[in-house]
Amino acid sequence: GFDIAGAEAGFPPTRHLDAFEYLKRENNHFTIHAGEAFGLPSIWQALQWCGADRLGHGVRIIDDIQVADDGTVKLGRLASYVRDKRIPLELCPTSNLQTGAAASYAEHPIGLLRKLHFRATVNTDNRLMS
Repeated sequence: GFDIAGAEAGFPPTRHLDAFEYLKRENNHFTIHAGEAFGLPSIWQALQWCGADRLGHGVRIIDDIQVADDGTVKLGRLASYVRDKRIPLELCPTSNLQTGAAASYAEHPIGLLRKLHFRATVNTDNRLMS
């Protein structure tokens, strides 16, 4: 397997498209850290352009989910794709709070994502920082 991580904003995963295409041709699996600092566009690029098997973070998929006052939930196209394709989200709550992707542990979307049957896991991120 292969994993790419680092700053998302200003550094889209498509900058490494040649590497990801090579990995796919060689039948390698890979994770791309996307969807924490840069949001839905980085998730889209990581999956649709680069072919990621997993998303490091992916917490901002919540931006493509609408919860009505009556509790009904509507998934957008990208959120539906991530859930239906069972793409794992490596959620890092402490990092998500530090970067502002989640307001608090109580408001972190992992509970909602699990309730909606997303493949969401709890992970560490940078252990020196988080």
